[in-house]
Amino acid sequence: MEVTARCIMMAALLAACTPDPGAASVPATSTMPIIGGVDDSPELYPSVVRVGLADNACTGTLVAASGDVGWVLTAAHCVASDVAAVMPSVSAASDITVYVGATMDSRTPYDVSAVFVHPGYDIDLLSYAGLVDVWPFPFPNDVALLEVQGIPPEVASTATPWLAPEDDTLSAGDPGDLAGWGMTEWPSPTPDVRRRVTVNVYDILPTDRFGVDTIIIDQRGDLPGFCVGDSGGPLLVSLGVDDVRVAGVISTGEDVGYSTCEGFGQLQRVSSVVADFIEPVIAGDPPEPASCYSCRYQASLPGAECHEELVADPEAFAAFAGCLATGSVGSCREEEPDGASAYDAYVACLEEGACSGLCTPAYRTISECKFALDIAGPCDACIQSACCEVASACSLDADCNPCILLTTADAEACASNPLYQTLRTCLDECRDACEEYLGNLPPLAGADADADVDADADADVDGDADAAGDADADADADAPDADVPDASGEEDDGGCDCRAGGGTTPTGGLSLIGLMLFAVYRRSRHSS
Repeated sequence: MEVTARCIMMAALLAACTPDPGAASVPATSTMPIIGGVDDSPELYPSVVRVGLADNACTGTLVAASGDVGWVLTAAHCVASDVAAVMPSVSAASDITVYVGATMDSRTPYDVSAVFVHPGYDIDLLSYAGLVDVWPFPFPNDVALLEVQGIPPEVASTATPWLAPEDDTLSAGDPGDLAGWGMTEWPSPTPDVRRRVTVNVYDILPTDRFGVDTIIIDQRGDLPGFCVGDSGGPLLVSLGVDDVRVAGVISTGEDVGYSTCEGFGQLQRVSSVVADFIEPVIAGDPPEPASCYSCRYQASLPGAECHEELVADPEAFAAFAGCLATGSVGSCREEEPDGASAYDAYVACLEEGACSGLCTPAYRTISECKFALDIAGPCDACIQSACCEVASACSLDADCNPCILLTTADAEACASNPLYQTLRTCLDECRDACEEYLGNLPPLAGADADADVDADADADVDGDADAAGDADADADADAPDADVPDASGEEDDGGCDCRAGGGTTPTGGLSLIGLMLFAVYRRSRHSS
């Protein structure tokens, strides 16, 4: 259970943030950000700023300015993961500061007046990375814009524009520069200087995979790349003499932020979010939320429809959050009834009011049941209503949990695990909704794999397709393109198997409600 809480916390940070100077320090192993880079001196990229949060920091880029108002492009997970930690009288925008300058000693702070998260941003999709053999992570639209006040002309003039779709010919092998305030490796102390490094694009995965084009860079072994704290920073490309553009936003990666900061790195392609996000936001016409998470974020901000429910009873909410992080929702309701009531009021505000149609009970499956299969679809809705308690118990049990990790399930061991067999029996009640997913799970003890997969199905009556074959086909469908290696055989993430190819630790708690609950709990503990 301790590992579950660690996974939730690490996922909430999402390889994004490096501790701020005022936060607790980590063991020092290096003082240099950007793996394999050099100090940005003389300054090539003064538009690359440090984004300071309540107790962490990211990187961003000043991409536009008008008068004394500037716009900083960064990663959505830097500013949206901890919205639930917002307590009364504290706004999300006022909790963020943009620092301009190449060194910590020379930096100048500027206030953030508004935060805009991409309408399709959905951190909840990361919850499913540990349940399927897939890399890159399904982490679409990980971009945000910060409206910054008081920008003087000399700072405004440094803005680096985004790469427009008509100018974006980026392809594998093309060079670009990364710049940021991140660590060389995890853990290391807060860097005191901005750095930069040249890398080559390894591959670009098209929009139809994750909703936004994903740029891949190779930083395996001694290759340069990015690390914790560089999230939100730019991939900068040159279109000619003195014509530099922002082509990508640093997002996450195989092992970035967990132990070595090696492996393949993942960036959001900026040109694929210009028309639907960047341009309308700067024009004063931000798009409406299109995902449950982005809607929940907007509805939870101070003054928004569900903020009062979120902060009505923070101590009880925090206690329920701490319980739900490591226990079943049923037991937590008994142990923390006041917190459960606060939770229910907040959820009702989202599902029945502010985010009706986007947020449904199925979205709570991964946090409450700690197990989910179809990203808040009909299967998860059935699990939520029929199998939640046993699914949660299995996820929290060291022997049962490997049976529900699709990449590590051992059919023989699961056949002798009574808790898993109870869950599997329950899941059969959801067969109509979950048919295509049940074949990826170990079957009931004594059941023929073919029959278990194809029972009650109209197709495949000849029984030639067994469960293993279906699992292989599913993995093939979800796997990266052939020239992007699968991470399932790579080294794990420092003992916290919260990502694809994870080992035996639970994957629960990474949903919209789970992240919010744990963030409330974390902030309460931090401030006590």
